[in-house]
Amino acid sequence: MKLLKLISKDVRELASLCATTRAFTSYGLTRKGAEKVFKRALKDSESEIWVVKNSERELVGFAWIMKRHAMGRSPYLRMIVVSPSIKNKGIGSFLMREMEKKFLSSKGMFLLVNSKNKSAQKFYKKHRFKKVGKLTDFLKPGFTEFIFYKPS
Repeated sequence: MKLLKLISKDVRELASLCATTRAFTSYGLTRKGAEKVFKRALKDSESEIWVVKNSERELVGFAWIMKRHAMGRSPYLRMIVVSPSIKNKGIGSFLMREMEKKFLSSKGMFLLVNSKNKSAQKFYKKHRFKKVGKLTDFLKPGFTEFIFYKPS
């Protein structure tokens, strides 16, 4: 596994990966929409997207961090995505450890997770995040997001 910073030539492959995940498509995002979002993120100095490639140089997962987007002072982990075909092989945990090494600060780290995504909640709890609140109709009408926080 190799961790690399996202570059523009990988945006299409990244967007295609997202289009295969229920967590992404349930919010109405398409591959084309994802491409636009990731291209904007590449230009944003507060965002960093890190990708994992396998030995064949295929993109198999990524993490998107926003450096100070939680209350204007703490890192916000916008998402971790792993290819559905290779889940439960340690790639998500690898990404989480790397994001924590790079970005977990004295102000902790925040993330949001859909209330129905039980496997993601279990994953974040395993990595010592705690559920500290919830937002209803925040990202999409009819959806509830749990706020998770990990202190430094």
